[in-house]
Amino acid sequence: MRALFSTALAFALLTTLAAPARAQRPDARTGRDRSERAERMIERRIERLDDALALSGRQETRLRALLRDRTRRARREADRVRGGIGARCDAADDAARRACLHREAAAHRDQSHREMARRAEALDADIRRLLTADQVRRYDVLRREERARLEERLRERRDGHPGGPPRDRSSGTDRSDDARDDAFRP
Repeated sequence: MRALFSTALAFALLTTLAAPARAQRPDARTGRDRSERAERMIERRIERLDDALALSGRQETRLRALLRDRTRRARREADRVRGGIGARCDAADDAARRACLHREAAAHRDQSHREMARRAEALDADIRRLLTADQVRRYDVLRREERARLEERLRERRDGHPGGPPRDRSSGTDRSDDARDDAFRP
């Protein structure tokens, strides 16, 4: 579980640190694009929960408000962290700035992991409070299934591409290379 949060946080930090570079590109996402994407994600999550739990209209409304609030809070926190790290890394040389950003991000990683885990647990508890006892049981099953799928995707990413051969970490090659060589030997 800790590895899952570590991976998620590392991804979030890397995308956060890459934001200044994206902002300079003409194709960078605008705040409106991010808001629309966040809203689509909220709606998809509500749809999945409604399909699995048969939410009432009141539950959907409350869940939507809860998820929007958590999204706004997370965005403010990410902006705060990004601004703090960026302010401390004001090097003229682009390579020096990137190195500084990586060092600062690494320093905040453990704290950020704990904070993300705390926020996820708080959101889970708030969602549970909205549900009936039967819905909570179904929600628990749904969460376990989601966690298992996520862990499987992370394992596939770590070990190689889905459906592809696992990577041999010692040599950096696919294990299928050896199998191919064996197939052509007399």
